[in-house]
Amino acid sequence: RVFSFLQLDIWSGLGAGCFSTAVHSAHGHALLTSLFPILVSCILWAVYVFRVRRLPVRRVERRLSIYSSHMQTFLLLLYLVLPGVTFVQFEALRCTELEPKG
Repeated sequence: RVFSFLQLDIWSGLGAGCFSTAVHSAHGHALLTSLFPILVSCILWAVYVFRVRRLPVRRVERRLSIYSSHMQTFLLLLYLVLPGVTFVQFEALRCTELEPKG
């Protein structure tokens, strides 16, 4: 509980819990929480590819600068979101009931 301030819940921050009934179940919440950073990462890298393709090949320094800025943003996203996503996934596992065989 000491580090509870580090747990970012993207759905409560966006108010998206009211829009989908899948968010109300633990597994749906874990799925949507996991898909959000993947979607943001794909958009980030699509913007990177778009920016690099517009440059001439000989502009190596500018390409490296663009790569550096996008990688920094990507790593910051992972650093901020990954602990909360992992926490939600482990919470969903705790809600899973296993039936005995036999």
